[in-house]
Amino acid sequence: MARTNKELESTVFEKFNSYINKLKYRDKLTCNVYHYTKTDSNVISILKDRRLLMREYRDLREELKPTLNLLETKIFNRTLQCGNIKYDENTFTTIWEAFEYYRSKLRVFIASFSLSGDDPSLWRAFGERSNGFSIEVAKENFVETPQDRWPNINVMMKIYYGKDELEKFCEKISEALWLLERYPCYYRKGLPVLFCKIIPELPRFLPNEIPHRFANQQEYRLYAMDIGITKERQIPSSQIKEIEGKPRVYSEELLSENIVEILVGAKNNFESARTKIITGLNSCFSEERLYNIIKQSTPV
Repeated sequence: MARTNKELESTVFEKFNSYINKLKYRDKLTCNVYHYTKTDSNVISILKDRRLLMREYRDLREELKPTLNLLETKIFNRTLQCGNIKYDENTFTTIWEAFEYYRSKLRVFIASFSLSGDDPSLWRAFGERSNGFSIEVAKENFVETPQDRWPNINVMMKIYYGKDELEKFCEKISEALWLLERYPCYYRKGLPVLFCKIIPELPRFLPNEIPHRFANQQEYRLYAMDIGITKERQIPSSQIKEIEGKPRVYSEELLSENIVEILVGAKNNFESARTKIITGLNSCFSEERLYNIIKQSTPV
């Protein structure tokens, strides 16, 4: 017996959702991570507020341009050649225009972490040439965040350099698009779901970069992001702070007991730096505990 339209739609979207689920990365941390910072005042601010201030991508279009170009080349150009299927006659004439629309609504804020807390190259790059600090944060602060929760404030992502991982991601997207091409009447319902899953994953890819000599394939970034299409999907204004005219977003609260260690850069004056941190945090932490967790990094 022939299936009704409703039964067919249910079957198509059950299959479509199985493809969509393949797009989700699960970056569950299995060990602690480290955040490098330049000054003792930054350390005091992070531990006192129990939050990180995350910077906005200065130019998201430029940051994501190599990724978008590769996606266009490998996937969307092929799709457009299949008859230039219209998604919405009143808004978009191509899939790429729809993709650009959703991308244009995305705001991304980041803070960088590494699996290595006392690495000479990381000290040079992010720790004020061994005059800064490295804060070890317990992995329990960063629980896996459901990808369908918006806004996503505390999403930890592993960063991938080079094109290999992005090409794998493109193959997964291609599977989902193939299904919608077979049933073009479902484009209107299916594409928003697809775009909302694709776009939040894009900042993890840096396809034009060789494996970063500082990152050593151990770089993670903490993200706050929203698509901004509806108020419910926007980062609350209470979590956005202007500093020197630039927007910053507070991370979700870090558990103070999960601050494991503070390393003072080898070229920094250890005794002076430790005294400043203890003085600045005497209302939040016991002096004994601070003495135990503030340590000198390995000499370069």
